[in-house]
Amino acid sequence: MKTYSIQYDSNMKCALDIDCAEKEHFSFANQFFRKETESYKSLWTPPSVYHLNENPTKQTFFGAYSFMNYAFYDTLLEDKALINLFETCGEILPIPCSDSEKTVYQYHCMKCIGDRRELILDEEAAKYPSSSRDKIVFRKDQMPDRGLFWLSPGSTFLFTVENEELGIKHNFKMLYEARGYTGLNFVEAKLI
Repeated sequence: MKTYSIQYDSNMKCALDIDCAEKEHFSFANQFFRKETESYKSLWTPPSVYHLNENPTKQTFFGAYSFMNYAFYDTLLEDKALINLFETCGEILPIPCSDSEKTVYQYHCMKCIGDRRELILDEEAAKYPSSSRDKIVFRKDQMPDRGLFWLSPGSTFLFTVENEELGIKHNFKMLYEARGYTGLNFVEAKLI
């Protein structure tokens, strides 16, 4: 079993921007502050987005404006194994796109282990998980056996557990690599 932090490819550029005034965007985004483990569906009325360049990004996963992370186009919905894996730990939310027939979706993970600090052995990393994900050391015997998760509410870094015994359909990193998806990097965390 291994655990990875999920990072955007450093060569990836921001692909989308919001179609509204900054004030409206912050009004929308502030509804979700520190509510990562709750469903967003009842509050979900995002501003539409548009492409910063004439051509949509060729990355499978991409970031957009400041609030939207782990975004993808509607074509990825055809991958039922990936969508099922996402939905075991969160929800998929639509974002309207004003300059394209495509719909953009954001993955919102609702699984958080922040209330289980015993999983994190590095005290500094436990205090400030958002700023030190590369230094985090987890207790292997207390990690979840599968899935995606946040470290704590307010964290912007998503982690995934890879458990080869469960097969490709239950492992985000394995599925991502087998399908040849792009836009993300996986950095292995220490497990002891």
